[in-house]
Amino acid sequence: MAIITIKRPPRENRVKEYEIYIDKQKAGTISDGDIMEFNTTNGKHLINLKVGQFSSSDFTIETSEDKITTLKIAEFKKMKWVWEIIIAIFALHFILKMTIGFRHTTLLFIPVFLFDIYYRKLGWKKHLKLEEEV
Repeated sequence: MAIITIKRPPRENRVKEYEIYIDKQKAGTISDGDIMEFNTTNGKHLINLKVGQFSSSDFTIETSEDKITTLKIAEFKKMKWVWEIIIAIFALHFILKMTIGFRHTTLLFIPVFLFDIYYRKLGWKKHLKLEEEV
């Protein structure tokens, strides 16, 4: 039997479990900071992750009898910056509105919301990423 190990690095405030699919069948779930091991057959396997409406792209690996294949889960790192930019724009909006009466800073939200909408509707397969550890 070949072994596939999947690691999920710890993150702050990550309460949702990720569903792990091996060869399009649900193999289990992984919590924040956990490491899961799965016994599989030798050969090629298709691995996918899902959390809510988001998922990862299909990741293909080749397993063999004497090899433990280790995969690491990575999230879409730029999504973290979206929320920080939104907070900064809110702060800038209120500062400019209160000091000089400038009201057009709300236009700055348009590209941020378009970016968010893209990754929620079109880029849903880019939210999670699997990487093979060497």
